Amino acid sequence: MKSLRYFLLCLLVGTGFLLQSKSTVWGDPGDGVSYSVDIPDVVATVNGVEIDSRYIKFQLERIVKMNKRPLTGNEKARILKDIVDKEIVRELVLQEGKSQNKKLPDEILEAEFGKLKSSYETEEEFQKALKERDISEKDLRRSIEIDSLAQMLIGEEIKGSIEITDEETRSFYDQNKERFHRPEAYHAQHIFIAPFPPGFLDDIPEGQRDEKRLEMARKADKQLRDILKQIRGGGDFGTLAKEHSHDRASAENNGHLDFVYKGVLPPEFDAEIAKLKQGEISEPFTTSYGHHIAKLIETRPAGFAEFDEMKESIQRHLFTQKAQTEVQKYIDSLRAKAKVENLLK
Repeated sequence: MKSLRYFLLCLLVGTGFLLQSKSTVWGDPGDGVSYSVDIPDVVATVNGVEIDSRYIKFQLERIVKMNKRPLTGNEKARILKDIVDKEIVRELVLQEGKSQNKKLPDEILEAEFGKLKSSYETEEEFQKALKERDISEKDLRRSIEIDSLAQMLIGEEIKGSIEITDEETRSFYDQNKERFHRPEAYHAQHIFIAPFPPGFLDDIPEGQRDEKRLEMARKADKQLRDILKQIRGGGDFGTLAKEHSHDRASAENNGHLDFVYKGVLPPEFDAEIAKLKQGEISEPFTTSYGHHIAKLIETRPAGFAEFDEMKESIQRHLFTQKAQTEVQKYIDSLRAKAKVENLLK
């Protein structure tokens, strides 16, 4: 089940490379907090097995850089503790797998490795990423093996222990009905023309940008009016959307947008749709994204989603809650019978 895999990943997420490194002190003298985080070479032991700090430091640095504001020393310390706790969990599950002589099938390992590698466009990019992280393909395969084995082991442990009844599902819907209220929505097709690609004006001298922006906007408007003329003359909206729309995601679906709640798209888009009757096509209009024409397919008034519509998503939600509880129970049982020493000060 996808929900189960998702929660296993949440609890075990991270690629741990148990390599050697020197001790590092983390702190931010400029954050107004006189607090530093001392990261020893070995951050913890699990039944005598040492957990090296290499991956811990990498993860902490990544999270710090991702934050939109500087983190205080205390915040870094809390993040560090969470990272180390997750690594302890990975080691606990790995040792349990070994004790049961569990082995990840080679085909699963290769499939997972292939998925990760395919996220890079070229072999050169992939190797560059490895080099930047100071790891090898062997390290990466080993880490994937650990996480996949952990997922397999926990999946086997809680398999069959989670049941979601129709009564539970209905009860959740009845008790949380406000959560299923949805605003007015509409289904439309659109053809979108961007006057210029992102960053285009960066190469234009500042004094000439307004003139260039106007020139490109006029070209985009003319292109859209030519397309509309073809539609008015009997051309197929979907075919022309596929041929010309710069919104490639919807263009592949003949310009169709999924049902869109009012307020999600720019207000200019909502306003134009509100003028249309079912089957009507708008005049060209602009939003903050660019130039559009739209065809209204169907509207859906505000109201509560019916139980049958929401049943499957409610079941996924309830399964997720129960899976999280069961996984945590299992991890707690492993921790209770292990000797864990956290070496963070």
